[in-house]
Amino acid sequence: MITEYNSFRKYRDLKGKLERLFRSKINLMLNRIKVDAIRFSHPYFVTEKASIRHNIDHSGLGQSSPVNIGMLNLEKIDLEVLWDQLKLVHDKFNLFNVTFNSVFKNISALEQYYSNPEKQMSNMRCSIPWKTSTILANGDVIINNRCFLYKCGNMHDNNFKEIWKGEKYRIFRKQLKQNKFFPPCSRCCGAVPRVSKI
Repeated sequence: MITEYNSFRKYRDLKGKLERLFRSKINLMLNRIKVDAIRFSHPYFVTEKASIRHNIDHSGLGQSSPVNIGMLNLEKIDLEVLWDQLKLVHDKFNLFNVTFNSVFKNISALEQYYSNPEKQMSNMRCSIPWKTSTILANGDVIINNRCFLYKCGNMHDNNFKEIWKGEKYRIFRKQLKQNKFFPPCSRCCGAVPRVSKI
């Protein structure tokens, strides 16, 4: 995960170190353990402001709370260093299946992601409630463990098909279709556009 701890200006010399590592140890390691893919992730986070807005505007669709914001100081991330690191990783790993949860076409988009977290990054729509579901240990079925808590049913009371096609899921899907996203969704990887080149 990319955080302020690994994108400080003091790590500008990381570029040379990474280049040497990529050419030697990492290439050997990847070949030896037969790695199929490597994924780099920008942090998913929900600010207090986004949570409050969701809880006021969409109170019937589960309660939101701040996520990952306590462990992340967005103001300390040096975005120029981070941008250089992202380009380096993208260029040096082009022989392997390297993916990012979000790929930004320029530093301005990267700045928007980290500096204006309540603003949506695209006009894309979330498709998660039509594709996936999460079943918790107690049997509760929720849309996704990254989304705010919205209980659609419980496996001890109904089978999965009944819950999947049930009223709670239908209400959530209808509201999401009308809104495209909810306030806590602004930094979910499903809400950030992907581009093929940095």
